[in-house]
Amino acid sequence: VFGQAAAAPVPAPSTLWSFLGIPQGVKKVQGALTNRRGNRPGTEPKDALKALNDPANLESPDAAIKRAAEIKKAEDLKPQKIKAIKYLASIGCGCYDKDGSVTDALVAAAEDCTEDVRLATMRQIHSAATGKCCSNCGQVCCCNDKMLKKLAQIAYERDEFGCYAEPSKRVRCAAASALAACCPGSVPLEVLQEEPNETAPEKTPEPVPEREKQQDVVPEREKVLDERVSAEHHLNDRNMKSANGAEFSMNLQGSNEPERLPMSTPFNWNRSREGAASRSTTDSMAGQRQSVPAGIARMRNILASHPSHGSASPNPQGGVVLAYDESSKTAYVHFENAAATVPVGTMLHLRPDPRIASGFNGMWQVVESTAGCANLQPLGPDGIERIRIGDHAIFGTPAVVVAPISFTR
Repeated sequence: VFGQAAAAPVPAPSTLWSFLGIPQGVKKVQGALTNRRGNRPGTEPKDALKALNDPANLESPDAAIKRAAEIKKAEDLKPQKIKAIKYLASIGCGCYDKDGSVTDALVAAAEDCTEDVRLATMRQIHSAATGKCCSNCGQVCCCNDKMLKKLAQIAYERDEFGCYAEPSKRVRCAAASALAACCPGSVPLEVLQEEPNETAPEKTPEPVPEREKQQDVVPEREKVLDERVSAEHHLNDRNMKSANGAEFSMNLQGSNEPERLPMSTPFNWNRSREGAASRSTTDSMAGQRQSVPAGIARMRNILASHPSHGSASPNPQGGVVLAYDESSKTAYVHFENAAATVPVGTMLHLRPDPRIASGFNGMWQVVESTAGCANLQPLGPDGIERIRIGDHAIFGTPAVVVAPISFTR
């Protein structure tokens, strides 16, 4: 109506204190005594905090305040949502669900962000399926195809990481119970299966040899090391052939893999200590029979002066570390085949004794060798801090195996 005055703002509710004027007096005193000259703005009174669901917060320019108000308002509707779900489940999906609106409402409630709302939905569907409303051939029961699919997804579906799509365990259990009530005797998991595509037959992948699989996953750095070591092996083989008149190779024919040495008796530290002591005493006479490198003689003296106690498991694929010099980063290895002389430049990798632990202690290379033993030095810093007496030295690079990951829905 034209000419009508605007409604006056509703005053704040009066209290005994406001009737006595105490709040008004306090504000007047604060305004007169605090920050009169503007030098202390922090002492001025601040506005009171609003409730999270205050209507004014829904229009706030601050994104956090606005979103918090929306979420708080939705969470405060939890009792109202549960009340509505109970009523819809009691009515059922009969006459009022000709357009599917009741089913859609219950499916939406099953996807609600509030856990209690989802749990109430599962329980009400279970109660309706086991109650009288569904006893008459299920005419008003909400256990239709759309609801069954939603129940199966909540109870059993997983994502691409193998985690349940429904995070709440009690909601999943309630969904499984409702699914069993709707379909007694069998759970209709076929609603989650996709129809097979007959137009595009699946192609069976050709089997890939195991050797090619391992070569595909070897890092580029290891391939470069393999090529360098292979070239050094070739030069050493030629030198030994010219010196001895016979060719010696640690590799199988047509392969980069080292030849597996024959099985031997279990390796024993006492036997190795006696052998090291005897070698150290006869090193001075080695010039008459065979030249022993100075580095190997030094490591034998270290082994004889600091003997280790205990035993190590045999390593038919290579040898066992008997001594380690931390200052020069040199490992003294005794090979199971005591008659074999490993060429300088041969690459090995160290692993802990399998009876004690498992792991990888880096790639190592032969720098000095004689019959049945050799000195190794690392090709990088990997595993040096974990090396210990009794580690296994294995020829070649370690096999890298990639385990396939699959998830079952």
